Amino acid sequence: MTTDALRLPAWLKRQFQDTRQDGRCIRIQLLHLASGRQRGVRTWPFPDAGEQADDDIQALISDILKAAQEDAADLFGRQRYGLYAYYETRPDIVAESCTIVMYGGGEGASEEESIENEGPNQKGLLAMLMRHANASHQLVMQSALGIQRALSETNQLLAGRLTHMEERHYGVLQSFEDLTTQKHGRDLADKESKVKLRALEEGLDALKMLFPTIVNAVAGRRLLPEKQSTVDGMIGAFMESIDKEQMDALMGVLKPEQTIVLMTLFNQYQEAKAREAAERGEEDRKREAAANGGAPAGAASGA
Repeated sequence: MTTDALRLPAWLKRQFQDTRQDGRCIRIQLLHLASGRQRGVRTWPFPDAGEQADDDIQALISDILKAAQEDAADLFGRQRYGLYAYYETRPDIVAESCTIVMYGGGEGASEEESIENEGPNQKGLLAMLMRHANASHQLVMQSALGIQRALSETNQLLAGRLTHMEERHYGVLQSFEDLTTQKHGRDLADKESKVKLRALEEGLDALKMLFPTIVNAVAGRRLLPEKQSTVDGMIGAFMESIDKEQMDALMGVLKPEQTIVLMTLFNQYQEAKAREAAERGEEDRKREAAANGGAPAGAASGA
């Protein structure tokens, strides 16, 4: 028993003698004080004052110390206990308190022993191993948390880069599609322009062939020479405007009788052009002979 416990008889006698204005003491409570927490051990009703007050106090002291020692026997090192007194008018409020110190760890425990020290027995070794296991567990957990944190940061960084690359990739694809669409548009516009130009040229050629006929029809008389009829002029314009690819395409879609008619018209047109060329050649020779005095072209050249 410590010096605090030695003051315990005087403290209990004062509870008999000092009734105060709160009335007499009605109970005593023993609590174990450890790491800022309190644990109830036992409670005693306080005896009434009388002739046997000293005997009652000694018996109460023995019970209190015995209860504290039995509780401390299962613990190690220096243990603190608080003894609290409650009075009649305020039974739920502590009126006075007293502190006693007991030592656990078996009968051979010294008073200098600390609660953090393990004794050389089975419980001490168990406490030491548990503390070491707890430290190892905390070290492993801290390492695992550090690895997890590093992996999480790496994943976030890679996810950000992947998102940026996907956005760039989609941008490049969109630009490529825009450029392809623009090229297709330009190609279509170019083809459309070529088709319109070709149609205009064909229209001008047809108009050129039919221009004398149109002018004479509008004037009501022959202002421009017409070497052919209107139908012949239209057929001639058609024959001159058609090319070999178009002729082959027509041959592939026309019926046999239609092909014969088209070939007959083409042959007649070629014969007419040949006759017209021969007539122009004869007229040129006659004009040349007349220019030479009526002599044949061969005699004039011999002279």
